Amino acid sequence: MTVNDIWGTVVNEKKYVFTENLFQNPEDAFAEVKNVLGLSKPKTFQNQDIYYDHDSILECYQIAIRKRVCNGKVKWTVKRSIKDKIGISKRVAKDFSSMKEVIEFLNNELNIPIKSLEEVITLNTTREKYYLEKAGGIYEVVFDRTTPYFHGQKYPEQNMIECKIKEGNSSGLFVIDSLIKKLSFISECNNSKKERAFSLVAKDKEKNKKVDISPDRNGILYDKEIATFFVGNTKLLDNLRYLDKKKMEIRKLREKYGDLKTPIVVTISGSPRAGKTTCVDNLTEFLRKADLRVSSLMELAGMIYETLKSRSEKKALLQDRVGFVDKQYEIGTKAIQDSLESSDVIICDRGAIDPFVWYDMYHALGMMADERYYAFLQNLKKDKAYIDCFYPLYAESKQAMERDYLNSLSIEPRSTMSSENIQRYNSALLRMLPIISQNCDTMKLINTTNLGRMDASIEVADSVLERVRRMY
Repeated sequence: MTVNDIWGTVVNEKKYVFTENLFQNPEDAFAEVKNVLGLSKPKTFQNQDIYYDHDSILECYQIAIRKRVCNGKVKWTVKRSIKDKIGISKRVAKDFSSMKEVIEFLNNELNIPIKSLEEVITLNTTREKYYLEKAGGIYEVVFDRTTPYFHGQKYPEQNMIECKIKEGNSSGLFVIDSLIKKLSFISECNNSKKERAFSLVAKDKEKNKKVDISPDRNGILYDKEIATFFVGNTKLLDNLRYLDKKKMEIRKLREKYGDLKTPIVVTISGSPRAGKTTCVDNLTEFLRKADLRVSSLMELAGMIYETLKSRSEKKALLQDRVGFVDKQYEIGTKAIQDSLESSDVIICDRGAIDPFVWYDMYHALGMMADERYYAFLQNLKKDKAYIDCFYPLYAESKQAMERDYLNSLSIEPRSTMSSENIQRYNSALLRMLPIISQNCDTMKLINTTNLGRMDASIEVADSVLERVRRMY
């Protein structure tokens, strides 16, 4: 299917604007262009162009929806700019008679899931249209005087000249271009009238920006608009404000004292679907906004899988489950050591502590001898650099399974992540906690079974900030 099969109209054009305010009246500038091109006998139109979008979705697709009202007639147009020859703007367009037809075209032909459209900006334009013969072709030259209206506010008039191919090829367009560019106050423009209007609105917003702020009960100023996002959830807002205050204190401490002399290693581990990844991502972003140097280390199994080239290699690796855990511990400790010098905080997804839980589970299943198991536990006492802060997130097996099904497209029975395997891991985790707690500075078990999505992240962030504050 070609472009024309979908769109119907292809427009090749060049656009120009005035670069210098050399004339008190823009009509004098237009007159100079008319004189250079030898234009006369224009057709004059009054257009009202209303542009539509929905949550800026069409902006992402670089598509414009325009309803044009001219001489009592209404026409809807869907437009998209496309790449083409150097120096020529090219766009495709298709006309419709109603918004309903436009939405059907977006859904069915362009696969854009939009069910409604809202007005975003209005352009009232006076147009002078001329036809010019050059290089064996016919070209349309249009002078536009456009007044934008945004949310009822009127903005200053903008001027533009458009030159389009009506018959012929681009050679005549370049002849016209060479004549126009002889005028020092003319500059080629790649933006549409709508884009130029939005640029004007954006500049005005920035110039007159007034942030509506008010103090909370702790005296900290916040944008009032932010509070509207937490209607019905003021507890979460209070918790985030509390964390924000502590984050600002850390910023000041870091500004005064610089990098932490000894990095903090934070490990977040625990049950499947307990919220580890969410917590790791939230904590990483939050601490970086506190101006701390943060390294975030991916799950150890993922590090290993990245080095494999085929499924057969993965299958061979997993045949020795205990050996696989050995490899995770080795890679985990090395990754932490490699990050110590460049970090204030190292955040580990499962990290080098998690292998101890798996070893306990495999030992309980009779998959490894007592001697090997107890010899491995000695590693907890050898080097505590990787277990400063340990936050195991715990979820009961039924809740973990429910989360897995509700966050997946697959509904077949699970093999690896089964209720039985989750229960085994949870039991091993709980057995190991007393041993691990003897060998780390901070450990806090967080049961997320009945917690909200952000609760664990808030608790961990508060604990880590307190640890950073104490170290400063």
